[in-house]
Amino acid sequence: MSFSVATPIRFAATASRVAVTDGPILILHDTTEFTYHRVRPEPVGVIGQYPCRSPTYDRRQLFTVCGLLMHASLGVTPDGLPLGLCAIKFWTRTRFKGTTELKRHINPTRVPIEDKESLRWLANMRQSSAPVADPARCIHIGDRESDIYELFVTAHELGTHFLVRSFVDRRADDGTQTIIAAMDAVPGQGEHWIAVRGDKGQSSRADLTIKYQRLHVLPPSAKQKRYPALDLTVIRADERGTPQNRQPIHWRLITDLPVTCVDEAVEKIGWYALRWKNRAPLQDPEIGLPRRGCETPVGRAAGQSAGAVLHPSAAGVLADDAQPDGTHSIPTPSLHPARDPPARSAGQR
Repeated sequence: MSFSVATPIRFAATASRVAVTDGPILILHDTTEFTYHRVRPEPVGVIGQYPCRSPTYDRRQLFTVCGLLMHASLGVTPDGLPLGLCAIKFWTRTRFKGTTELKRHINPTRVPIEDKESLRWLANMRQSSAPVADPARCIHIGDRESDIYELFVTAHELGTHFLVRSFVDRRADDGTQTIIAAMDAVPGQGEHWIAVRGDKGQSSRADLTIKYQRLHVLPPSAKQKRYPALDLTVIRADERGTPQNRQPIHWRLITDLPVTCVDEAVEKIGWYALRWKNRAPLQDPEIGLPRRGCETPVGRAAGQSAGAVLHPSAAGVLADDAQPDGTHSIPTPSLHPARDPPARSAGQR
């Protein structure tokens, strides 16, 4: 059976499983690249141009990569039990020349979401929420790429919810401060600790200070006439002290869900840690897609006992220098300041 024929069947099967479950449904969204070596890339498509060093010339050249992109949405229970595929989208790219130069002259935030690839986040949110009788059960989870104000507004319009890792330092309250500044002024409201393992296998304990605050978040300056301000909850986990042989953990989530205590904040952190389960369908031979290579700490954790380390499907959300080591703690991915891009200013995205 081809993938195009099997997909509607999978969606129907997912809907039937959701119908017989109770409680919230976590929808894990993620984008994956599939690359291929082809003499003629046209039948497959291309996904981008990347710099590489020529073997004959001592200079960097652009190499066109053959492949396709996939944005998939997987439904799971809060315990991590997969319910099935909820939405999926494939595409390739055709235009690359001048893209970087164009960004110097055009503010990307002024470009309508309908003209961006980011529209896939909104489309999958709509598609994956539709089969659920009560969209309020759905909690859409995404990485920092999904920190898009249009996604927040779409969730509000659909009556569903979201939990994403914050990337944009948006303006808050009366507009005189940003999210980061507002959270800096909030005192620590609780403590939580996790066992982490560095990239060389060394184990250590991370003592985290947990903060959470309900903020009035404003839309980007270029979109204030189109979108309303929203009341959202920001959750922050900061490691106390300076650990040895790894970067400290600093992590920020944003959600429209209410958080009234530290236990609820830690619960949301655990939900986000399940995001790595969205990689599991890529290894399903029935889908007919190539397996994705292991590029994260999940490769090291996969061979360990499930009773000794974090489940491999959750370990992948951790930063390069830290991963949970004990089942007694909730996994908390860290923000790697040396490798992760800085937060965007309040006027972006």
